[in-house]
Formats: sequence, structure tokens, C-alpha cells
Amino acid sequence: MAIRLGHSWPETEKLDIASELKTFIFNDLVKMSEQCPEDGSFLGEAYLGILGGEYYLVETVEEAHALFPVPRPYDRADVFNGYVALTLCTNNAGGDTYIIPANIAKSIAEIGASIDLTTFPEITSV
Repeated sequence: MAIRLGHSWPETEKLDIASELKTFIFNDLVKMSEQCPEDGSFLGEAYLGILGGEYYLVETVEEAHALFPVPRPYDRADVFNGYVALTLCTNNAGGDTYIIPANIAKSIAEIGASIDLTTFPEITSV
């Protein structure tokens, strides 16, 4: 199954993962700063508490097929530095974000169709 990228920023920061992933997650957390304490203390809180979900890295085509069996709209889609991130809000605080390497995302039609169904003008395709 997809790998959880830590439960909080201090855990994620210690992981041996691509710097692009850490930058994406950190920037995502900073966007929350408008709703969190100005001192940055929210960076130590669990992702589930501040984002309503966690970050997962999809590493194989098989995992991607299992997670994305049919096209569906997501609440957020981002394409960045060779990755695609899809977020599905499952509660009033948010939801899990799945990060997929672009080479895997491109090989699965359901992911491309899901991005197309997610209506964000800045995202056109993988």
C-alpha cells in the first residue's frame, strides 16, 4: 500500500525522501498558517488534526491502480516537479493527499481523467 509520509512535519522532515516532496508538504502546511498560531507551533501537530488527513506516497503502478480504480473528481489536484498530488476531502477538516510520481500517473488513464474532472484552471494534465 502507499507509504505514509509521517504523522507530522517533524517526522516528515526526518524521512529520506525527495526534497520536492518535503517542499510540497511544508508549503501546504504554511498555507494553513492563516488558520493556525502565528508562532509556527502548528508544524508540530499531527497532520490529521490540522489537515484532516495525511500524506501518502504511491510508489508502484499496482498501488496506483488499487487506489484509483475509476476516474473521479478530487477536491484538489497539484502537479509539481515530477509528481501529481490528489486530495479527497472526507471530513470537514480535509482529507488524505496521495502523491504519485508523474511517470506512474501518466501510465494510468484513471488518474489523468480524475485530474480532468477536478476543475482547477491551473491544472491541465500530467
